[in-house]
Amino acid sequence: MKKFIIKDSLGFRQFGEVFEEDVEFSIPSHSNLEQVCESFTLFLKACGYNLDGQYITINFHDDLK
Repeated sequence: MKKFIIKDSLGFRQFGEVFEEDVEFSIPSHSNLEQVCESFTLFLKACGYNLDGQYITINFHDDLK
């Protein structure tokens, strides 16, 4: 199993109480790259990033020698 985790140490304050906003996504170890990118996109949205029609891609560079 693979995990994407963000820990917000500042949290937010509501009615005098402090709440931490930790976001954790887990995906199976056998996930392919498309599934990983889709899960990471959902993870970013859950963390508050506004992607508005954007999506995650992976670019492979053959010039790494």
